[in-house]
Amino acid sequence: MTRGLQHLRAHAVGYLALFVALGGTGAWAADKITSKDIAKNAVRSKHVKKSAVRAKHIKARQVSSAKLDVVAFDRAGATVANPGAAGDAGFPDDPAINLRARRGDLLVVHARVGIRRDVGTGRCNVHLVFTGPAASLSTTMRFAASDSGAFETVYMDPFEASGEVSGTTSALASEAREIPVVEPGRYSFTFRYTQGNAGTDCSFRDRALWVGAMR
Repeated sequence: MTRGLQHLRAHAVGYLALFVALGGTGAWAADKITSKDIAKNAVRSKHVKKSAVRAKHIKARQVSSAKLDVVAFDRAGATVANPGAAGDAGFPDDPAINLRARRGDLLVVHARVGIRRDVGTGRCNVHLVFTGPAASLSTTMRFAASDSGAFETVYMDPFEASGEVSGTTSALASEAREIPVVEPGRYSFTFRYTQGNAGTDCSFRDRALWVGAMR
Protein backbone atom coordinates (compact mmCIF):
# COMPACT_ATOMS: atom_id res chain seq x y z
CA MET A 1 0.00 0.00 0.00
CA THR A 2 1.45 3.33 -0.98
CA ARG A 3 2.05 6.12 1.51
CA GLY A 4 -0.55 8.34 -0.29
CA LEU A 5 -3.28 5.71 0.02
CA GLN A 6 -2.44 5.13 3.68
CA HIS A 7 -2.64 8.88 4.30
CA LEU A 8 -6.01 9.10 2.54
CA ARG A 9 -7.47 6.23 4.58
CA ALA A 10 -6.19 7.64 7.84
CA HIS A 11 -7.71 11.05 7.19
CA ALA A 12 -10.88 10.05 5.34
CA VAL A 13 -13.23 11.58 7.91
CA GLY A 14 -11.28 14.83 7.93
CA TYR A 15 -11.40 15.13 4.16
CA LEU A 16 -15.13 14.42 4.17
CA ALA A 17 -15.69 17.23 6.69
CA LEU A 18 -13.62 19.59 4.56
CA PHE A 19 -15.61 18.63 1.47
CA VAL A 20 -18.88 19.43 3.25
CA ALA A 21 -17.54 22.73 4.61
CA LEU A 22 -16.48 23.86 1.14
CA GLY A 23 -19.96 23.25 -0.25
CA GLY A 24 -19.28 19.99 -2.01
CA THR A 25 -22.73 18.70 -1.00
CA GLY A 26 -24.63 21.70 -2.40
CA ALA A 27 -26.40 19.63 -5.02
CA TRP A 28 -27.22 16.97 -2.45
CA ALA A 29 -28.62 19.56 -0.02
CA ALA A 30 -30.79 21.12 -2.72
CA ASP A 31 -32.47 17.77 -3.24
CA LYS A 32 -32.93 17.19 0.50
CA ILE A 33 -34.37 20.56 1.61
CA THR A 34 -38.14 20.59 1.35
CA SER A 35 -40.99 22.80 2.56
CA LYS A 36 -40.96 20.78 5.83
CA ASP A 37 -37.52 22.25 6.61
CA ILE A 38 -38.79 25.86 6.37
CA ALA A 39 -40.52 27.34 9.40
CA LYS A 40 -44.08 28.58 8.96
CA ASN A 41 -44.23 32.22 7.83
CA ALA A 42 -40.43 32.30 7.44
CA VAL A 43 -40.73 33.28 3.77
CA ARG A 44 -42.85 36.43 3.29
CA SER A 45 -43.74 38.55 0.28
CA LYS A 46 -40.82 40.90 1.09
CA HIS A 47 -38.41 38.01 0.48
CA VAL A 48 -39.72 37.45 -3.05
CA LYS A 49 -38.30 39.62 -5.83
CA LYS A 50 -40.95 41.68 -7.63
CA SER A 51 -42.46 39.76 -10.56
CA ALA A 52 -40.29 36.72 -9.73
CA VAL A 53 -43.39 34.54 -9.33
CA ARG A 54 -45.53 34.62 -12.47
CA ALA A 55 -48.59 32.69 -13.59
CA LYS A 56 -46.42 30.15 -15.44
CA HIS A 57 -44.79 29.17 -12.11
CA ILE A 58 -48.11 28.27 -10.49
CA LYS A 59 -50.02 25.09 -11.29
CA ALA A 60 -53.65 25.41 -12.32
CA ARG A 61 -56.00 25.91 -9.37
CA GLN A 62 -53.11 26.00 -6.87
CA VAL A 63 -53.83 29.57 -5.73
CA SER A 64 -57.40 29.94 -4.52
CA SER A 65 -59.22 32.41 -2.31
CA ALA A 66 -58.45 30.15 0.64
CA LYS A 67 -54.74 30.92 0.20
CA LEU A 68 -55.22 34.66 0.22
CA ASP A 69 -55.91 36.34 3.56
CA VAL A 70 -58.21 38.96 2.02
CA VAL A 71 -60.08 38.56 -1.25
CA ALA A 72 -62.54 40.99 -2.80
CA PHE A 73 -64.45 40.79 -6.07
CA ASP A 74 -66.81 43.24 -7.73
CA ARG A 75 -68.51 43.10 -11.11
CA ALA A 76 -70.85 45.27 -13.16
CA GLY A 77 -72.45 43.45 -16.07
CA ALA A 78 -74.58 46.26 -17.51
CA THR A 79 -73.46 47.94 -20.74
CA VAL A 80 -72.57 51.63 -20.37
CA ALA A 81 -71.74 54.01 -23.21
CA ASN A 82 -69.87 57.22 -23.99
CA PRO A 83 -68.44 58.19 -20.59
CA GLY A 84 -67.18 61.54 -21.83
CA ALA A 85 -65.73 63.17 -24.89
CA ALA A 86 -62.03 62.29 -24.65
CA GLY A 87 -62.24 62.96 -20.93
CA ASP A 88 -61.73 60.95 -17.76
CA ALA A 89 -64.97 59.60 -16.36
CA GLY A 90 -66.51 56.70 -14.49
CA PHE A 91 -69.95 55.22 -13.84
CA PRO A 92 -71.91 54.90 -10.59
CA ASP A 93 -72.03 51.11 -10.92
CA ASP A 94 -68.34 50.65 -11.70
CA PRO A 95 -66.56 47.88 -9.79
CA ALA A 96 -65.08 49.36 -6.62
CA ILE A 97 -63.03 47.58 -3.95
CA ASN A 98 -61.78 48.93 -0.62
CA LEU A 99 -59.62 46.95 1.78
CA ARG A 100 -57.15 47.46 4.59
CA ALA A 101 -53.64 46.16 4.07
CA ARG A 102 -50.69 45.72 6.40
CA ARG A 103 -47.07 46.62 5.76
CA GLY A 104 -45.42 43.69 4.01
CA ASP A 105 -48.62 42.50 2.30
CA LEU A 106 -48.61 41.89 -1.44
CA LEU A 107 -51.75 43.13 -3.19
CA VAL A 108 -52.69 41.07 -6.26
CA VAL A 109 -55.01 42.89 -8.69
CA HIS A 110 -56.71 41.54 -11.80
CA ALA A 111 -59.33 43.09 -14.05
CA ARG A 112 -61.47 42.36 -17.12
CA VAL A 113 -63.72 44.50 -19.30
CA GLY A 114 -65.66 44.24 -22.56
CA ILE A 115 -64.89 47.14 -24.96
CA ARG A 116 -66.50 48.30 -28.22
CA ARG A 117 -65.85 51.43 -30.28
CA ASP A 118 -69.19 52.70 -31.54
CA VAL A 119 -68.21 55.86 -33.44
CA GLY A 120 -65.00 57.59 -34.46
CA THR A 121 -61.37 56.66 -34.99
CA GLY A 122 -59.87 56.92 -31.51
CA ARG A 123 -59.12 54.12 -29.07
CA CYS A 124 -61.35 53.24 -26.15
CA ASN A 125 -59.27 53.07 -22.97
CA VAL A 126 -59.93 51.65 -19.50
CA HIS A 127 -57.77 52.67 -16.53
CA LEU A 128 -57.27 51.19 -13.08
CA VAL A 129 -57.53 53.88 -10.40
CA PHE A 130 -55.45 52.91 -7.38
CA THR A 131 -55.75 55.04 -4.22
CA GLY A 132 -53.53 54.45 -1.19
CA PRO A 133 -53.40 55.92 2.33
CA ALA A 134 -51.06 58.66 1.06
CA ALA A 135 -51.15 60.76 -2.10
CA SER A 136 -47.78 59.38 -3.17
CA LEU A 137 -49.31 55.88 -3.22
CA SER A 138 -52.16 56.82 -5.56
CA THR A 139 -52.05 56.50 -9.33
CA THR A 140 -54.08 55.88 -12.49
CA MET A 141 -52.81 53.46 -15.13
CA ARG A 142 -54.31 52.14 -18.34
CA PHE A 143 -54.76 48.38 -18.38
CA ALA A 144 -57.03 47.86 -21.43
CA ALA A 145 -57.64 49.50 -24.80
CA SER A 146 -59.42 48.60 -28.03
CA ASP A 147 -60.50 50.09 -31.35
CA SER A 148 -62.68 47.14 -32.36
CA GLY A 149 -66.16 47.82 -33.75
CA ALA A 150 -67.41 44.66 -32.01
CA PHE A 151 -67.28 43.87 -28.30
CA GLU A 152 -64.09 42.13 -27.26
CA THR A 153 -63.12 41.10 -23.76
CA VAL A 154 -59.80 42.55 -22.65
CA TYR A 155 -57.88 41.24 -19.62
CA MET A 156 -55.15 42.86 -17.56
CA ASP A 157 -51.69 42.23 -18.98
CA PRO A 158 -48.27 42.57 -17.31
CA PHE A 159 -47.52 46.24 -16.67
CA GLU A 160 -44.54 47.92 -18.30
CA ALA A 161 -42.34 50.39 -16.45
CA SER A 162 -44.65 53.21 -17.55
CA GLY A 163 -47.66 51.39 -16.10
CA GLU A 164 -49.55 51.79 -19.39
CA VAL A 165 -50.54 48.74 -21.43
CA SER A 166 -53.38 47.80 -23.75
CA GLY A 167 -54.22 44.44 -22.17
CA THR A 168 -54.75 41.11 -23.88
CA THR A 169 -57.78 39.34 -25.33
CA SER A 170 -56.39 36.00 -24.15
CA ALA A 171 -57.37 34.97 -20.63
CA LEU A 172 -54.46 32.52 -20.53
CA ALA A 173 -51.96 35.26 -21.42
CA SER A 174 -53.25 37.70 -18.82
CA GLU A 175 -51.33 38.55 -15.66
CA ALA A 176 -52.25 40.10 -12.35
CA ARG A 177 -50.74 43.36 -11.12
CA GLU A 178 -48.59 42.95 -7.97
CA ILE A 179 -48.41 45.90 -5.58
CA PRO A 180 -46.16 45.59 -2.48
CA VAL A 181 -47.61 47.39 0.54
CA VAL A 182 -45.06 49.76 2.07
CA GLU A 183 -47.56 51.84 4.02
CA PRO A 184 -50.39 50.19 6.00
CA GLY A 185 -53.90 51.55 5.60
CA ARG A 186 -56.92 51.54 3.30
CA TYR A 187 -56.46 50.90 -0.42
CA SER A 188 -59.16 51.51 -3.03
CA PHE A 189 -59.52 50.33 -6.62
CA THR A 190 -61.98 51.23 -9.39
CA PHE A 191 -62.14 52.03 -13.13
CA ARG A 192 -61.99 55.17 -15.26
CA TYR A 193 -62.47 55.54 -19.01
CA THR A 194 -61.03 57.76 -21.76
CA GLN A 195 -61.37 57.98 -25.53
CA GLY A 196 -58.66 58.69 -28.04
CA ASN A 197 -60.34 61.83 -29.34
CA ALA A 198 -63.49 63.90 -28.91
CA GLY A 199 -65.24 62.26 -31.87
CA THR A 200 -65.01 58.74 -30.48
CA ASP A 201 -67.88 57.02 -28.65
CA CYS A 202 -67.28 53.79 -26.72
CA SER A 203 -69.31 51.17 -24.89
CA PHE A 204 -68.17 48.99 -21.99
CA ARG A 205 -69.71 45.89 -20.40
CA ASP A 206 -68.94 42.96 -18.13
CA ARG A 207 -66.55 45.04 -15.99
CA ALA A 208 -64.90 42.92 -13.29
CA LEU A 209 -62.23 43.58 -10.68
CA TRP A 210 -60.44 41.25 -8.25
CA VAL A 211 -58.11 42.23 -5.42
CA GLY A 212 -56.36 39.87 -3.00
CA ALA A 213 -53.90 40.53 -0.16
CA MET A 214 -51.19 37.91 0.44
CA ARG A 215 -49.68 37.96 3.92
